[in-house]
Amino acid sequence: MQVMVGLATNLEDREQKKEFNKAKIAALREMPSIGRRGEIINHKTKAVQSRYSKFEDIMAAVKPILDRHNLAINFNVDHTQQLVTVQPVLSHTNGYVEEGGKMALPIDTTGSKNSTQGAGSAASYGKR
Repeated sequence: MQVMVGLATNLEDREQKKEFNKAKIAALREMPSIGRRGEIINHKTKAVQSRYSKFEDIMAAVKPILDRHNLAINFNVDHTQQLVTVQPVLSHTNGYVEEGGKMALPIDTTGSKNSTQGAGSAASYGKR
């Protein structure tokens, strides 16, 4: 009986992963390019140092596509001393979950950020 239950569970897991991968590939094919509306200003020269895509803009473009394919993205955010870690987690409504690698980022102390703001900035960067 245990062997039969194990086989059934294996088959179900493979079907979930197959359905997840099919949805993920379909969603990836629909993903748009996202503009860079964020600016990093050099405080000394007041010039735009670089531009980046804001997390809110990314999610506004990506969420409807993920929803259409029964996918959702979340992030595990943690910190240790002077590092923030961000790990993407992509889930399917069938229960299958794929975790990406953890990205360790130093707390951003540029400008006049306090450590809480710096941790938030690093987490936002990791999510983008």
